[in-house]
Amino acid sequence: MTATEAQRDVKRSGLTAAGGWVAIGGSVIHLVLTSIARADVWRDIASAGWWGTVTLRPSAEQLRFAEAFWITPGSFAVPLLALGILVVFSARQGNRVPGVLGWILAIWGVFCASLLPVSGAWLFIVVGALFVAGDRARVAAP
Repeated sequence: MTATEAQRDVKRSGLTAAGGWVAIGGSVIHLVLTSIARADVWRDIASAGWWGTVTLRPSAEQLRFAEAFWITPGSFAVPLLALGILVVFSARQGNRVPGVLGWILAIWGVFCASLLPVSGAWLFIVVGALFVAGDRARVAAP
């Protein structure tokens, strides 16, 4: 592969990389904002002894601990961050990211957004669409 062909491959993977960056940005924003919004709860969790403070069957008093867990580290923000990093790395290497991954994310985003329209589920639709568009651009290019 010549340098020009390599540059063309990197340009074709631009949409895919953009999807990865959107995933990274959205994840970081989500983790930072939810951590700040629940800072008082996290202080209480740390004061309560941390280990085993969050439970799957919380009492009324523990419900805020469970909610803080599921909205921050237990959310899909960390896996989406890891996926975004992997996709950006792969795209920069000129590797193809399968469009089916984008379809899965987009369909899941539509499902989640239809249940909870005022949420970050829309991010999954955008990321998924960019992955699909990036894959189509790579497949369609000569």
